[in-house]
Amino acid sequence: ARDENQLPTCGDGSFYNTCSLVEPYYCNEGILVEKASICGCKEEHIKQGDLCLSKFHLSQKEMTLRYILDGKTKYISYQTYGGLDKFLLNQSRDISYDDGEKSFRVDFNLEKINEPNQRDLIMPLVVKIQNLAKDKETQARIAISIVQNIPYGASDKEIQFTDDFSVRYSRYPYEVLSNREGVCEEKSELLALLLKEIGYGVSLFYFHNENHEAVGISCPARYSFNNTGYCFVETSGPSIITDNEIEY
Repeated sequence: ARDENQLPTCGDGSFYNTCSLVEPYYCNEGILVEKASICGCKEEHIKQGDLCLSKFHLSQKEMTLRYILDGKTKYISYQTYGGLDKFLLNQSRDISYDDGEKSFRVDFNLEKINEPNQRDLIMPLVVKIQNLAKDKETQARIAISIVQNIPYGASDKEIQFTDDFSVRYSRYPYEVLSNREGVCEEKSELLALLLKEIGYGVSLFYFHNENHEAVGISCPARYSFNNTGYCFVETSGPSIITDNEIEY
């Protein structure tokens, strides 16, 4: 039962009638709503009524994302923008290291997950999830199901590094939403980003022999994968948390 003395909050923890830490959202009777007229916008954004717009808010596309909660199929609407898709497509995939530094696979994961312009346009989806449930566990279940229900598929684009060497293009998390498809690495990066913004500790599990990637979500050690403190979450298709028996 909720403590009667506890102040009511929205799904992100913001108190009623206060601005969220995520601009321009305002906690209005338990629902986060855009309210730039009260909460303002970031410097690089333009205020338009209660909205905050950036140079990436071009070529809007309405998306419908499917998820399953408590055995019931539900849907959530989300807008993607071609302006950001174009920007991300042209981002460099190179990482420079100083002498003596080691390169790690996770460096490339984090470069995509932490892209700041992407975060601004993914946060509306995080807010929609937070508006669907107050408790973070249910929010996590919704986020996991959304990503698991995005179709599995590889990009048809390639990145050319030299005249005779190219690799298949690896999408940013935002592009997985916009394209409505992704491979295990891409979908895992998207889920890691969503769970991180919801407030969970996350990790990425990489299995070299299978060339497969999955997500870890912070959980009690007794339930965790190989005592890591993170429970296994498959992103290729629907499965429950801790189930690592799916065939890839």
